[in-house]
Amino acid sequence: MAADAEALLRLLQLERNAELAEVEAAQADLSHAELLRRGLGLPRLRVDGVSAGLYGRTLIELSAASGLALPPHSFSSGSIVSLRAGAARGTAAERASHGLDADAAAAGTPAPRAGAGIDATVYRVTDRSITLAADDCADDVEEGASAVLTLGASDVTYRRERDALARLRDPPAAAPLSLIHISEPTRRT
Repeated sequence: MAADAEALLRLLQLERNAELAEVEAAQADLSHAELLRRGLGLPRLRVDGVSAGLYGRTLIELSAASGLALPPHSFSSGSIVSLRAGAARGTAAERASHGLDADAAAAGTPAPRAGAGIDATVYRVTDRSITLAADDCADDVEEGASAVLTLGASDVTYRRERDALARLRDPPAAAPLSLIHISEPTRRT
């Protein structure tokens, strides 16, 4: 049984690596319009606020740069996301149709900081804003900066399956017999 669990752990890790590579490729290669169409991202967002949250987390509030309601999306509380600095991507026609060729400095917004992005969890979603909870990123986010939010690969299922397989591979020395003891039901008189 331990050999089977070990083989399944290796396969699970391969699947996780493939999922991460697929998400990274989509984030890097797809235009803003395509991310939005597939429900994988929300381009043209503005950082409205950065505040301290519970357990030392940073809460980042995002809204549409246009000030209107957010377009239809698949983000919900608990979604794993990646927040990246907003930058013009896609064809020139796509950028022009979405107003992405306008210079951020001319619009009075600070230039977003370069970097790999911030991994976070969606905390709250309304029709006009999305609030994220992230660890230790207060210095990486500026109010008023443009941003792109993309759906990340969730690791919750992966961790649960990995932990279950690890328990099968390395069972406890002696299972408590009191947990599996079956007794007759108590009769009331």
